[in-house]
Amino acid sequence: MNFKNILNMKKRTVLLCAIIGFLAHVPAFSQKHTTTSGTYNSIYNSIYSNSIDGGRYNRYLKNNYEYDEDYGSYGNYVSESSYKKYFYNDTPKDSNHAKFSMVTESYYRAYDSMMTNKKMMTKTVKMYNKKGLEVFEMDIDSNGKVKDSVRTGYDSKFRICRESTYSRDDSGLIYLSNFKFYKYDAKNNMVMDSSYRVYGHHDDPPTMERTLYTYNDSGSELSHKRFSVSGENGEDTTSEYGHSVYDKDNNLIFSETINDYDTNREYYSYNNKGKEIFRANIRLGGDSNYVKKKYNSKGDMVSYERYDAGKLAEVLTDSTDAKGDIIETEEKLSTADALSCPNNTVTVTVTDTSGHLLSYVETKEKDGNQLVTTTIHKYVLDKNRIVRDTVSEIEEGFMYSELKQEVKVNKFDNAGNMTEQSSEGGGQYSSDYRYTWEYNDKSSLLNESRYNSCSTDKLSYRTINTYYKDGVSIKSTDEVNAYGRHSITMYNENSRIEQDFSTSGDYSSAYTSTSSKRKAELASEKKYFQTIYEYKK
Repeated sequence: MNFKNILNMKKRTVLLCAIIGFLAHVPAFSQKHTTTSGTYNSIYNSIYSNSIDGGRYNRYLKNNYEYDEDYGSYGNYVSESSYKKYFYNDTPKDSNHAKFSMVTESYYRAYDSMMTNKKMMTKTVKMYNKKGLEVFEMDIDSNGKVKDSVRTGYDSKFRICRESTYSRDDSGLIYLSNFKFYKYDAKNNMVMDSSYRVYGHHDDPPTMERTLYTYNDSGSELSHKRFSVSGENGEDTTSEYGHSVYDKDNNLIFSETINDYDTNREYYSYNNKGKEIFRANIRLGGDSNYVKKKYNSKGDMVSYERYDAGKLAEVLTDSTDAKGDIIETEEKLSTADALSCPNNTVTVTVTDTSGHLLSYVETKEKDGNQLVTTTIHKYVLDKNRIVRDTVSEIEEGFMYSELKQEVKVNKFDNAGNMTEQSSEGGGQYSSDYRYTWEYNDKSSLLNESRYNSCSTDKLSYRTINTYYKDGVSIKSTDEVNAYGRHSITMYNENSRIEQDFSTSGDYSSAYTSTSSKRKAELASEKKYFQTIYEYKK
């Protein structure tokens, strides 16, 4: 063992002792903060005391060994004298009552379609408890060695109560890199969230964080208290305190968050139907803003105003014309004094009663001159379905004008499924396209085809699906694109994926600046990939 490793071991031990010692004096840290209700010099008084979680957190730090009943595993991590190896049994015990207790996902690579001499790249193993909840996940590298694993524990109500993450460092040591604890009250509200990160791959300093929550009878958060400590000797600390106030209808009317850097307060008010009509956000020493809202008799919002630093920044209004079409107007205003050319924008959107967009007009300022873009849709409907959409777009500005038109055509079968969509025109920056779809008698998709923009008869993408006898449960999916990338996915009758086969495709033609020799090399470097899924009880 070299000097550097010995030094790192001592630093870890010193830091853990420093953290434990520091936590015993946390209340003194909070005395310098104030709130609207006065000082909260005892906010963190009990956060890390032994009464919380039965002192189990302190035992995690002090004990050399941990026994986990849910996994039947042992693991030693930091002791007072050294940084020891882990040893554990990676097999959860209570998992044989699930639909499947273990899933193995193996990923292979080869250089021919028969997967000759295929090489395993990665493997992931997942295990489940009797409720089907994941309790263990492990990643294995191409050499068959465990890279990392995650263990998740649940309480009697099957809520996550702890999570442990193990990692492997460059020396091959498996170590506990992160663990978390969660606690809940009788109403299933989370009342504690605690996490601890030990030394990482690059000797990152440990970090510990804990948050406590309180709630009212309706389950809305009343307060949270958060504290974290990190650094080589526990010298870096942060804290946050937040609390909220509600009215008799449990509407939030005030919230305040105080941390080491800022204080943020929010105020809310409502009408007699419980709709928010005012919201203000005030940052002490920072920017503030507020919002006003108005509603009609149906409860729909008809007016919205947003003010930034006291200046009107955005206005949104809704109205209805004689035909019932909905007109939405949005205006965004510049609030910066230093701008020589304001960038104000006004948009007017008109939608019919079926939700179809009829027109969209955007007016904005460019170099002190107006630029107006008007988009108009003209529809042909069949059974309230759009079968033809003619789109005209006119852009007009200072010494500038442009007209673009696009025609979109949709086709449907008797069941109402779209079977074809095509588009032509639209200007120099748009592409013509044609898509087609086929279905079985259960309206399940059998075939999707996309065609080349310069030739609407030349395929650029295709998907073919097959199904089991019920016509709904998918059996396989076969996809291919214009570059030859091919992917086939197989499923069992329970709709679980069994196997995935894919190719890298030939993308040599996409590299326009690449030499002919390199393009040939790219074409010859085609790879084949296979992923196999295994389910075990």
